[in-house]
Amino acid sequence: MIKVGDKVRSYDFPHSREYWYEGVVEGFKEVEGCERYKIRIQKQFREGKEVKISADRLKAAPHIYPPVNGTPRMFGGECNGVELLQTKDAVLERLKEVEF
Repeated sequence: MIKVGDKVRSYDFPHSREYWYEGVVEGFKEVEGCERYKIRIQKQFREGKEVKISADRLKAAPHIYPPVNGTPRMFGGECNGVELLQTKDAVLERLKEVEF
């Protein structure tokens, strides 16, 4: 189960794994009757390659809001476009190991 603070990958299209964003879940938000993740964008990928995100883009729209995994789709099936990359606890453990 994905939680606030987890690092995730959110795919843009259910039929393709070539376009995605990576970021950190900051919360959950209901949009048009659908529960969604609120993900702060850190990286963007197109055709499997990282692309630079402009500062203007991040300032104007720093979050994406994909449906929570398990949400029913309009024409059958369930949304499952967000995958866990690293838990918040794992991130905190790694920070403890780093010397400043």
